[in-house]
Amino acid sequence: MLNVGVLCAAGLALWIAAGAGTASDLAQAGSVSVKGARAAAWIEGAWTAFLALVVPLLLHRAASLRTPGEVAWTSVSSARGARGSFASVVGASLAVLALTAAWTGVVALGPSRSDTTLAFAGRATGPEHALFDDEHPLVWRSAVPAGEVLHARVEVSLGISAGGGGEVVFRARRIADDSSETAQTTHGTTHVLPRGGVDVEVQSGAGVVEFELALPEDGARGFLASDDVTLWRVASPDAPALRLAAHVALALLTWTALAFGLGAWMSPLLTLGTLAAVWCAIWWSDAASCTWLPGAGIAEELALVASGRAPSAPTIMNDIVAVSCVAIGCALSSRGAEGRP
Repeated sequence: MLNVGVLCAAGLALWIAAGAGTASDLAQAGSVSVKGARAAAWIEGAWTAFLALVVPLLLHRAASLRTPGEVAWTSVSSARGARGSFASVVGASLAVLALTAAWTGVVALGPSRSDTTLAFAGRATGPEHALFDDEHPLVWRSAVPAGEVLHARVEVSLGISAGGGGEVVFRARRIADDSSETAQTTHGTTHVLPRGGVDVEVQSGAGVVEFELALPEDGARGFLASDDVTLWRVASPDAPALRLAAHVALALLTWTALAFGLGAWMSPLLTLGTLAAVWCAIWWSDAASCTWLPGAGIAEELALVASGRAPSAPTIMNDIVAVSCVAIGCALSSRGAEGRP
């Protein structure tokens, strides 16, 4: 049987060939002149390589710590067996977290940005209808937190001419007393060709926010490609790298604990395949409903970092689920496939 390291290396090579293209494409990614874009590409590439090559080896090793068919128990006491499983899974978890911290340090040695960035702050409701044109702008109201200045973003797709795009104006107006006369309006403008995002600054203050999407060019038509409005707040330059590292650490803790427990019931490769199948299914589906699960949004978070923005910080629910997975891993391992007293 092929070594799992060889299989992971072959999988990484296939991923590079299918997604990144030729060696010239990889070299061009490192020659980007914009410092922020170069830093974003470095963070995404470093963590993607870690997830694609290093993490499977770690999970395979965790699943190999306790395999089915094990009969030489150190004790017939269920209490001692449980304590041994807990000590093993905690030791494995600390080891992978230490390696993740070390990799975070390696990422910090790469290109960095000196300007501030935007970090994910939540979502606001979008309009009921998505179609609009130059004569009929898209107007709707949403509840937006009032405590700080935020940035709102939507994805727009235009159809003006064959293969064409055009200008999009996105306005935001904070309405304190349901009257637009005294409200302050901000606007953002971008060129979409033929699809892209447009941002606008939302002022702090009380009241709902009235959004407006308009097309100033004659004959322009378009539709809102995003289901809702994403909200962003200003963050420090190192926020993308640190928040992504925190998400990876929690995900790896969860995967390691589950691999350790499932390894007592099935072979390491089958355990690795089972975990990969579950999380890949989550990544390829709508992960918005699984935000409580560590690692469910890794793909989206990598994409955010690649665009120069930062994901949201891990929530308390993510921490609770990760700790619960450690307990599940201990419970699975303490029994084993043949049952343990």
